[in-house]
Amino acid sequence: MVLDQSFTSIAPYYDELMQDINYELWVDYVEELFQLLSVRPQKILDIGCGTGNPTLIFARRGYEMVGMDYSEEMLKVAREKSEHFSNVRFYHGDVRNFDLENEMPFDAAISLFDSLNNITTEGEMVSAFSCVRRHLREGGPFIFDMNTIHALEFYWGNHTRVREYGELLSIWRTRYFKKKRISELHITLFIPTEKNFYCRIDEIHVERGYKISTIKNLLKKAGFHEVYAFQHLTRLPASEQNMRVMFAAR
Repeated sequence: MVLDQSFTSIAPYYDELMQDINYELWVDYVEELFQLLSVRPQKILDIGCGTGNPTLIFARRGYEMVGMDYSEEMLKVAREKSEHFSNVRFYHGDVRNFDLENEMPFDAAISLFDSLNNITTEGEMVSAFSCVRRHLREGGPFIFDMNTIHALEFYWGNHTRVREYGELLSIWRTRYFKKKRISELHITLFIPTEKNFYCRIDEIHVERGYKISTIKNLLKKAGFHEVYAFQHLTRLPASEQNMRVMFAAR
């Protein structure tokens, strides 16, 4: 799992880079899955919460939220945005081995925006799933999405993309290693400074793709016995040709 240098320098600019994401739509979809599973959670753990955008939407809808992330820099942004919320708390933690005993148990857990693709071995994935399971009430659901192998190979692939957000210029370079099912994303940002100069920031993010059947088996190994995989934003069964899959387990 390569996280030490990820989501650090880009943290202050992350929300600007992700401004096209419809976070409300994602939260609506998670609530639909809660209804499908016939659960009404009150206290939710958001794993890999980043700068806290979905976390705060859930909070505004009345849920008690606990966000956890590996990046202190991302959490700093999240905490700044949550100053006026009384029902949100943020913690630093590693999904493979975290302990929020003072907050247990949770009614549900979520992990959005392919955070779990950052885990690059099956052993670490089982550790993560087991840790989440330990923090949930009996029957509490774990809902999360992942990029598929197909997405990493053919959409991320081996490409260079340039994006501009106002004066912020970003370059996204991806390389896919087929044997390992690993994709490397090199992000370069040019941040405008005074006197028409730019500050350059570079980060490397690594994701691994997993077969749907593998994730289902690892969830069951960790103690989740009811497992579903949906095409993202639908209730249709997922396939390996989808770009993103939403898993719901309990």
